[in-house]
Amino acid sequence: MYDRLIDFIAKYTMDRFALDENARRVSTRNVKVREIVLNTLMHRDITDGHTSRVIIYKDKLMCENPNYFRTNGLLTIKNYTPFAKNPTIAKFFREIGYADELGSGFIKITKNSYLYSGKPPIFEDKEMFRVTIPLLRDEKLDEKDLINLANGTLNGTLNGTLNGTLNGTLNLILNELKNKNNITQKELSEKTGMSLRTIKRNIDMLKEDGYIERVGSRKTGHWKILKND
Repeated sequence: MYDRLIDFIAKYTMDRFALDENARRVSTRNVKVREIVLNTLMHRDITDGHTSRVIIYKDKLMCENPNYFRTNGLLTIKNYTPFAKNPTIAKFFREIGYADELGSGFIKITKNSYLYSGKPPIFEDKEMFRVTIPLLRDEKLDEKDLINLANGTLNGTLNGTLNGTLNGTLNLILNELKNKNNITQKELSEKTGMSLRTIKRNIDMLKEDGYIERVGSRKTGHWKILKND
């Protein structure tokens, strides 16, 4: 199904020429397609009988899944918190090399939407989770404009904080530490669906940025929250 969906979208959408911030040719369409297909397969509510759909219009690509929502509204970079709705399925996709760390797809779709059309995607977290990707490029924008839009929107979110606000992955881990201050990295990995390596890297970032500190030993100690997001 993964291959069939990707082939379907690639057949009926244009792969526009685009450059990244290092002036390298990138297939922004293929990156977006990969991420929305993975979202369709990994995060749908498998207990809901509604059908997941990928619809291609002249001006937009829309993907929707049955969903048990948490926000009940529009998602943005500032209010988005990654959540593994089907952690076992998500872990499987990461193990076979198809998916990256939790929450990375949201950022990749946003960045590559700007590089592709100069316009942002729309994420709706409701009974049907819907992602709408603009397909028509604003021809008044050149490649430099598109790169500036992508980098300006996402500045600081790929690593660390955005204007002092934690990104989704860091915020998710911080909230789990608040809920259970003696939670282990293994428990965090199982609960969030992230790899142990990802958990360790993000905990190190939280410590370096002064959000948490370890009190006591590794086995019997706990996490102390120094500041909230």
